[in-house]
Amino acid sequence: GFCGFYLQKINGKQEIELGYRLLKNHWGKGWASEAALAMKNHAFKQMGLTRLISIIENDNIGSIRVAEKTGLKLENRMLYDGTIHMGIYALNTSSELLQHKKGISHAP
Repeated sequence: GFCGFYLQKINGKQEIELGYRLLKNHWGKGWASEAALAMKNHAFKQMGLTRLISIIENDNIGSIRVAEKTGLKLENRMLYDGTIHMGIYALNTSSELLQHKKGISHAP
């Protein structure tokens, strides 16, 4: 599997997508969540990024759960390639800092 960053253009704006994919026999073991959390922390703390998104098919419940565990929230919906319904999940450093002030942490 893999977990990493991808440049995406959404509504004319450059975005950094946090993507992850595992073979089906490795689903449900927490590996995607662990990798996504580590990459999110790296993006904000070491790379100085201020925003991440994940673009996820609406019926991909597992990937939606990973995004939510990582702190991303549904921000918008889109139609990809004219046929595939997708959700755009996003996290900004300002919302990450607010969660830490409230005592909520997504760090492993």
